[in-house]
Amino acid sequence: MNNKIFKFCIFKPQQFQYMSLSNYYSQINMLENDIQRLDDKIYAEQKKMVDRDSKISIILKSFNKNTSATSLKSKNDQVIRYRKEILNSSKFINNYEKQKRSKKESLIKKKESLRKAQFAEEKKADQTLSIEMKRSTNRTFNGIIGAVHEEFMEEKEVIQADNSAIQVFVSYSWDTKEHESKVFDFVNHLRTEGGFEAHMDKGLSQQETAINFVKMMYKAMHSFPKIVVILSEGYKRKADDFTGGVGTEYELMINDINDNPNKYVLASFGGRDSKIIPAGFRGRDIVDLSDPNEMIRLYEKLMDHQPYVFAEVAKKKLELPIRIAQPFVAVALVEENTIPDELISIAPVIKPTGDAGLSARRYKTINFDLKFVFMNMTKSTIDGFNYIVKLPRELDLDHYFKADPEGFITYQQSYEGKMFRGQRIQTQSFVLRVEHQNVRKIMDATIKVEVFTEHGPMEREFPATELIKIKPGGEEHLEAIPISPELFI
Repeated sequence: MNNKIFKFCIFKPQQFQYMSLSNYYSQINMLENDIQRLDDKIYAEQKKMVDRDSKISIILKSFNKNTSATSLKSKNDQVIRYRKEILNSSKFINNYEKQKRSKKESLIKKKESLRKAQFAEEKKADQTLSIEMKRSTNRTFNGIIGAVHEEFMEEKEVIQADNSAIQVFVSYSWDTKEHESKVFDFVNHLRTEGGFEAHMDKGLSQQETAINFVKMMYKAMHSFPKIVVILSEGYKRKADDFTGGVGTEYELMINDINDNPNKYVLASFGGRDSKIIPAGFRGRDIVDLSDPNEMIRLYEKLMDHQPYVFAEVAKKKLELPIRIAQPFVAVALVEENTIPDELISIAPVIKPTGDAGLSARRYKTINFDLKFVFMNMTKSTIDGFNYIVKLPRELDLDHYFKADPEGFITYQQSYEGKMFRGQRIQTQSFVLRVEHQNVRKIMDATIKVEVFTEHGPMEREFPATELIKIKPGGEEHLEAIPISPELFI
């Protein structure tokens, strides 16, 4: 044993290279300032979005039946401009949030590196004894570790040779009596139900009256092929702070787990909450022992069992189709939420009112009831809209002399409510009168409908000959046909 100790004393432990603590503090302060600046930018863009949304609401509420067409177009352009600004602000916020997440991840890593650097500095400060003093006293932690290493490597070979059961050591934190009792029951379960040679610190300590816990810990790390780590809030706190036996054990683990990932099994008695996961174990699989179904997964990990068996790879290779490149044509990208060309469909509904004058099976006059049905064709809700119906004065004889210079009688209305996707809205009724003296003029006339929404204006025209149809001589059994002079006296 003394020879083994002497051999270790001339060994120089590996030194980890860290930046100075002041550099870490400087970088952490810089990252925190960057995050604060990004928060300020996000707040500014959010404030801008609220302001633009408020202005849009004011404009939409200002629409009424007396609003002129020119004013409608101007206000509609304002709404479109504000919505574009809101969309741009949303894109800026998404970009700032992405940068913020990246900065926060870097900040967490820097703080973790700072803790390690502080630990290294404290450890370096404790090693004030000279190499000669270390040789004479042989009491430092590394001295014991080096001496124990060779001793327990020999013990490991003996254990594995004499016992066919898989050796498992359960590591945990001394949080509460209840927690320790639960760990004890778990170890006993592994032995009685799983058939594993499971151990914990209390079981090993009772085998020696003055056990060295450093030796026991090193034996667990190097002699046992499988180590189950029971995570808890107390374990995370001690591991992240590198304090106590858990901190020393954790430092050894994070340096070894990447080289021997199958040796370590992370588990907990209460889920996978981030409050129990030390920084060095983030992203690793955790077995939730509160779920009975998870015990099978635990056994599979401890036995290196692979539950999924795949068939052998076929020797015959697949023959895949070849795609010949076509001439490249640049096209404009279309966003997913592109507004369709037809925001609102406009469907006329027309039928005779029953008021008609006939003479010798020819019409003198006939009246029609005309309505328009609007339907939301977009993928979103339309927050109210205005519409204008323009009737040729030849069809609206009651208001003949109120026509504009283009010969139209204009009716302007608005719908104040929300129009949901696919919803239909019906207009008021318009009475059309076809008289024999105006038939020829009516055949060349067109009825116009204009709609103004938050997405922009749209217009539709309906030729009278396509819209107005009558049954010859008023015979109900005949099919209705377009109006013509031959149907009138």
